Amino acid sequence: MTIDWEAFHRWKGTLNPREVLVRLGAGGRQGRYFCPLCQSAGVSRHSSPDLAVYDENLHCFKCGFHGDAVELVRRTLNLNFLDAVGWLGFSPEATPRLRKNVGSSGNKYEDPVFTASAQKGGGGGGRYISPEVINAREALSAYFEGELRERTLGAKYLNRRGIPLSHAKSLRVGYAPWPTWPLPSFAREEGHVVFPHTDAEGRVVNLYARAVELETSSPKALRHCHLPGPKAFFMGNNVNFEDVTLAEGAFDALSLLLLGKRNLVGVFGVHFDLNMLLRCRSVTFAFDRDKAGERWKTLSLQLLQAGVIVSSIADELPVGAKDFNETLVARERSRRD
Repeated sequence: MTIDWEAFHRWKGTLNPREVLVRLGAGGRQGRYFCPLCQSAGVSRHSSPDLAVYDENLHCFKCGFHGDAVELVRRTLNLNFLDAVGWLGFSPEATPRLRKNVGSSGNKYEDPVFTASAQKGGGGGGRYISPEVINAREALSAYFEGELRERTLGAKYLNRRGIPLSHAKSLRVGYAPWPTWPLPSFAREEGHVVFPHTDAEGRVVNLYARAVELETSSPKALRHCHLPGPKAFFMGNNVNFEDVTLAEGAFDALSLLLLGKRNLVGVFGVHFDLNMLLRCRSVTFAFDRDKAGERWKTLSLQLLQAGVIVSSIADELPVGAKDFNETLVARERSRRD
């Protein structure tokens, strides 16, 4: 069963964390509460309450818990996500967005509103994207955007990688706290930072999730995940500029903007459809300094044959830096020092 995320988001906005704490039996005084995770004994064992309430989130200064009321209930009562929201009064509704794939395509899940008809005239991986998919992906992207807030693990991970929260949110980056990412086999305890795939019109056609790694480490195979279906680009609407800079990955695209570059388009890996770039006058590659990043040379030949001017800024990477996000992190570290 999946969740009607729009209904869930509306319901979640009505939750009062203080009322939830009362239901959990957490007493308090002077605006703070005894944390049900580490101070369940209350005043009999603890001299002062350490759980503070900040709008929708809660933070314990003793055990370090930070999250919303749903996460607190989940951990306190040792429930899964669906049981926790049910305990709080929300009834999950099955939706047709994702269903088990009984075919032979190899994906564990597929979106029933995708069709296999060829898309004429370029990008999108050669598959037609129905209006229903666009609407569903836009709604899901908006939900995850709303979940990316200060003090969340997603915001902390972005900060570790040198990306200010305001910068990320301005570009529709989101956060999928565990276990809200729609593909359960990729669920990670610390959640995912979520980036939208957008086409030349700026429509969200897919979502990419990067596992958050603060206290945990994810196997490489589970670190990156896309929803089933066609792919596009991060900031794909920027292909409408005459001159674009092509970054290898969403984090590099965010970093290059902060490093002063403009007209960024982020690709999700080095294998992608070049058709959307044929409208450009020039393309500057900003790929990683590794074997995969060298693929820009092969891609450039195809663009040159189409009359597109091609260049690379890989030589702008400092010695020892593999990519432009590492460059940004090193710059921010040197500024603090």
